[in-house]
Amino acid sequence: MSIHEFPDEQFPEESGNNTNMDGLDLIFKLIALLASGFSGYTTYLGFDYDFPKLMAITLAVMVGLGLLMINFKLRQSRIVGESVGKILLALLFVLPFSFISNTNAIYTFFMEKDVVEKTQIEAWKNFDAGTSKLLAAIEDHEISIKVARIKQSLDIARRNLKEQLTNRREPGLGVKAQRHLEKIETILGTTLTKLKPPPYSAEISQHREYAERLDQLILSQYELKFNIEKNKKIRNLKEKTVKLRGFYESKIGKKIYSRDTTDLMENDLQSLLIEAKNTIEFKGEVMLINTASDDIGALNYTLDNFIYGINLSSIILSIFLALMLDFFTPILSLLLYRPDLD
Repeated sequence: MSIHEFPDEQFPEESGNNTNMDGLDLIFKLIALLASGFSGYTTYLGFDYDFPKLMAITLAVMVGLGLLMINFKLRQSRIVGESVGKILLALLFVLPFSFISNTNAIYTFFMEKDVVEKTQIEAWKNFDAGTSKLLAAIEDHEISIKVARIKQSLDIARRNLKEQLTNRREPGLGVKAQRHLEKIETILGTTLTKLKPPPYSAEISQHREYAERLDQLILSQYELKFNIEKNKKIRNLKEKTVKLRGFYESKIGKKIYSRDTTDLMENDLQSLLIEAKNTIEFKGEVMLINTASDDIGALNYTLDNFIYGINLSSIILSIFLALMLDFFTPILSLLLYRPDLD
C-alpha cells in the first residue's frame, strides 16, 4: 500500500462521522428548544393562579430563556473543553423557580378533573338541601298558606258557577247560579261588577260566552285583592328557586363540571338565602357551599396536598416530570458532547 492511499481510505469514514454528529447536534438543539419552551410554559401555568398575569408571564419568559441559554452554553463548553461548574451553578439558581412552578402545573393537571367533579357534586348536594328547605319555608309561610287556601276554595266555586251557567236544563244566571256567585263574592270579600247575562232562552253558546267573561272578571278581582306586593315577592322567590334547581341539576345530570359553575352555585344559594330572609323571614340553617376545595392551581393547595400525600401517584409523577424537564437536556449535553481534540 502506498503512502498516498492511506488518507484516501480514511476520509470517507471521517466524513460519515461528521455527518452523524451534525445530525445528533441538530436533534439536541431541537430537544433543548422544546424542553426550555415547554418548561417556560408550565412555569406560567404554575404561577398564574398565585401571581398577577404579567408577573407570571415575565417569570415564565425568564425561566424559559434562562434554561435555553444554559443548555446551549453547556453544549459549547463541553465542545471546547471548558469547565461547566459556573453553568451548572446557574442551572441550580434557575431550578427552584422552574421546579416549583412545573410541579404545581403538572400536579394541577392530574388533579383538576377529579377535584372539580367531586367539589361540584358536593356543592349540588348542599344546594339541593338548602333550596329544599327554602321551598318548604315558602310553602309554610302564612301568606302562602292563606292565598293557597283561598285559591283552592275559589277554584271550586268558579267551577260550580260555570257548570250551572251552562247547564242545558237551567242555563243562565238563575237562582242556583246566583248562590254560587254570592259564595265567590264571600270568598273574595268584595262585590263583583254585575255583567248583564243573556236571556234564559238564548243559545247555549251565548251562556258559555257569558260564563267565560264572568270567570275572567272573578280572576281579575282575585289578582287585584290577593296578589299584593309581598305575595308577588314570595312567588318570584319560589319561581327563581325552582328554576335554579333545575339548571344546576341538569349540569350534574349531563356531567358538565367546571369551577365557574360551582362558584355560581355558591353565589346563587347565598342570594336566595338573603332574599328569603327579607321576604319570608327565613331563619333556617343551611349548609353553605365550600368552593375553596377546588382551588387547585394555588401553590398552597398543592403544598398542603403534598404534605398530606393526597393522590401519591400524581405527586411522584409530577416531581419526576418536573425534574426531567429541567435536567434531561443538561444531562444529555454532558453525555453527548466531548472536547474536540482535533
